[in-house]
Amino acid sequence: MISILSETNAPKDNAILDLKNYRLTVNGVRGVFLSDSQKVAIFPYNNQLIIGKNKSMSFDGVVEAGLFTIFGHNFTFSYDTFKIRLQKIDSIKIEVETDKRDNYGTR
Repeated sequence: MISILSETNAPKDNAILDLKNYRLTVNGVRGVFLSDSQKVAIFPYNNQLIIGKNKSMSFDGVVEAGLFTIFGHNFTFSYDTFKIRLQKIDSIKIEVETDKRDNYGTR
């Protein structure tokens, strides 16, 4: 189950349903956790994402997946395949874990 929290201030709507294509534009979304076990979350730019057919989600923003952080536009999450299509990547940040520890004991 995926939970989406929408917090907006008036006069901005939390969501708008387009009855022509049944796409739901959701505003006020800070982030959506897709998988706790694999540490995958999305953080849409402008706090907005679009929910489409079969619970697909389209957004511009940031994807955090394990040690990877991906920034870009035209990202699409498919609920059916549980994959994110990264159409236009601006940059990727990769964290590397080592056996070395800092002064606080953190790797």
